Amino acid sequence: FLVAYKLANVLRRLFAEGAFSASFLPVFSRVLVQEGKDKAQAFASQLLTVIVLVLSLFALLVIGQYRGVVRLLAPGFSPEGEIFSMTVSLGRICFPYLITTSVMALFCGILNTFDRFALPAATQILFNVFFIVTLIIGIIGGFPTSTVVYMLAVSTLIAGLVQVGLVWNAAERLKVAVRFVRPCFSPEVREVGRKMVPGILGAGVWQINLLIDTQACSFLHSGTVSYLYFADRINQLPLSVLGIALSTVLLPTLSKLIQGGRFHQAITEFNQGMSFASFLAIPATVFIITVPHFLVTMVYERGNFLPHQVAPVAAALRAFGCGLPAYIGAKIFAAAFFARGDTKTPVHVGVISVLANIAFILLLTPLLAHVGIALATALSSWINAGVLFWFLRRKSPLSITPKTCNCCLKQLLAAGIMGAGLILVRSLGEETFLMGSPGIRLSLLLLLVVGGFGLYGLLTYLFKAFPSTKMRS
Repeated sequence: FLVAYKLANVLRRLFAEGAFSASFLPVFSRVLVQEGKDKAQAFASQLLTVIVLVLSLFALLVIGQYRGVVRLLAPGFSPEGEIFSMTVSLGRICFPYLITTSVMALFCGILNTFDRFALPAATQILFNVFFIVTLIIGIIGGFPTSTVVYMLAVSTLIAGLVQVGLVWNAAERLKVAVRFVRPCFSPEVREVGRKMVPGILGAGVWQINLLIDTQACSFLHSGTVSYLYFADRINQLPLSVLGIALSTVLLPTLSKLIQGGRFHQAITEFNQGMSFASFLAIPATVFIITVPHFLVTMVYERGNFLPHQVAPVAAALRAFGCGLPAYIGAKIFAAAFFARGDTKTPVHVGVISVLANIAFILLLTPLLAHVGIALATALSSWINAGVLFWFLRRKSPLSITPKTCNCCLKQLLAAGIMGAGLILVRSLGEETFLMGSPGIRLSLLLLLVVGGFGLYGLLTYLFKAFPSTKMRS
């Protein structure tokens, strides 16, 4: 199921939530301000029709050739095996989710333009709700696992349709009438298409690397794809909260300042964003690296997730965590390039990162199995961030000031001391944690979280390494 769902999910993040949103919002806003609401509605209707038409044809092509797709996604699966056949069937059910989520992205962009943020954000939760409810029904109903995974595939598509209905209805309540019209590749529609092409690779290096990881996992023993998936789920929390949220805030802010010629203020905003990102990313990285077993045990170990499966997931989580600051930094650096209208540089650097990931996988997987795959993704993320930073210093008026560098070094020192404390507490309480009840485990984990981050906060205060509070909300 995870392999089958992977392609639709990666394309969703690359296309609908990544390149499409970044390309559509500026154009729609410009048309709305300069030409009025009627023209903006007409443009949105044209784009809706083109999106559904193009993606429907694309989906039919992919679904018809999904056996070949699975060979690419999971070349280690035997084409004659039951797992291969099930993956093909599940993928054909899941793939149309790309269409629904792309339409949803269009309406979310419209709502955001009219300063409606709560509903688009809440709608994203529906997918998880459907996923959880389906699992609960499968457990309570006593359905076999093979049936439950098909139920999950169907619920994915149903969730997408419900999401579209909610945001479409919200747009109607705002008197924004978006309808299916005769297909028309207007200048605005073509502009969105042109901007999307470089944005897909430039903004989606992590997702492409995860897709490559899935390919490599298919050659390893059964369960390896799940090990990486479970580890990535925990790692995605700080990635989403810090990397995606900060880049979303910085992109429009830096764009307005640079286009207005206010470079000094843009540099200030950029550095405040960097110091804020490092303030949160560095301790989160240290926490993931020092106590991954505690996190995995608390989140997953129950039911069919057995104790012996904690170690391989925790090892993958530690490897993914090593690349956390790099991924967040890369998102911020890429936002600085996009704000200047430079979409080519992140693309070129992204190609380097993907090639590096492949090379690291070939080098590390024979030695470390699935952990080598996760570590390869982390290392390639550091290459991506490092090369972006190097180009940023050469090609952009934005730069990291010595004050910000000094602040980051102090934060790193504080996080190092915090990490030493976590290791000490872990060594003293590991047996109690592993043998204790769920309540004891939760108490000890909360102690680590509150105590660790409390110590880090105190040290950064003493070191005067707090980020600036003047950063735009």
